[in-house]
Amino acid sequence: MNEFELEKRIQDALVSKLKDLGYSVRKKRVQSSGSFRFDFILSVQVLDLLDFDIYAEVKLSSRLALIKAAVERALGILESQVDGNKKVLFFGASHLSESAQEWLRSKKVSYLDLSGNFFLRSSFVSIFHSGKKRSKEVKEPSPSFFADKSSLVLRELFANKIVEDGVRDLASNLDLSPGLVSRILKQLEESGYLRRSNAGIELQNRNDLLEEWVSFYRLKAKNVVQKKFYIHANDGNEILKILQRNKNRIPGEYALSFHGAASLVAPYAFFKDVHVFIKMKEEWEVNKWVDALNLEYEEYDSNFFLMKPYYRISSFFRVRDIQGLSIVSDLQMYLDLMTFPKRGEEQAREILERLISPVWEV
Repeated sequence: MNEFELEKRIQDALVSKLKDLGYSVRKKRVQSSGSFRFDFILSVQVLDLLDFDIYAEVKLSSRLALIKAAVERALGILESQVDGNKKVLFFGASHLSESAQEWLRSKKVSYLDLSGNFFLRSSFVSIFHSGKKRSKEVKEPSPSFFADKSSLVLRELFANKIVEDGVRDLASNLDLSPGLVSRILKQLEESGYLRRSNAGIELQNRNDLLEEWVSFYRLKAKNVVQKKFYIHANDGNEILKILQRNKNRIPGEYALSFHGAASLVAPYAFFKDVHVFIKMKEEWEVNKWVDALNLEYEEYDSNFFLMKPYYRISSFFRVRDIQGLSIVSDLQMYLDLMTFPKRGEEQAREILERLISPVWEV
């Protein structure tokens, strides 16, 4: 689908919704304002008494940074060159994430996407339909820089304020092909998340990028394979001590995440469960953990979880040893905690503020 086709579908869908509400709708001529031009303008009349105009901006990309840039520009044009208060800025897209919808509502910008999410606000009406998942016909932006190997580029960029390496050196350091790294950097740049300068490569709009990543990861992490166990311990800290005492018996490559890992780098919330990422290629790997720690299989009162992570490769990127235990990177920990229901977001915010954000501000 190209931008022209999307514009037509969004316009037709919006007109249909407005008419279903009993409103009269008339298309108006669109005039350019310098280099800027709204995609379409609709004149709406309510009950033959009230009327307002909808000024529409439609974008094919659903990247949050690009949405914000387009909307801020359109708002500036609307405020400076359109008279009267009977005007509504409208944004259309193939799909809008929850964070994008929330931001648009905070700006009092109406919106509609092909998934069915709809918000209309004017001086006279307020209509809100949200929570619609991405429809099957609306494809995820591709290629995704959130994919497993591709995310290695993101992880390296997040870990540094500026990356001075060129494409080939960066690819070599990450054990990726220069072609893949080049494509990911280009996509990040086109999405408004990367800036190149003489100093090197630097991420921009990092908070927006993180929001988009969390939205992506929440959907994928639901399908993580995990084995549930019970280990005799009063709380999570006691489980960590058991792991430390038995670290020489722990088999293979592993990494702690979630609250257990967070307690070792930025303690904040009480926890009673410990989650461990392992490769889990064969069942014997799990059995070795069972033997090493005397784990008991337990479905309901479990407090120890062996997990095969969604990110089979990049979950183990920048794994480090803390107090004799292997834990995931701060960034992976943040992503995991943002998907965790039990005070996960609170702990994730601590990780972000205390460990991740300071790197950007150096």
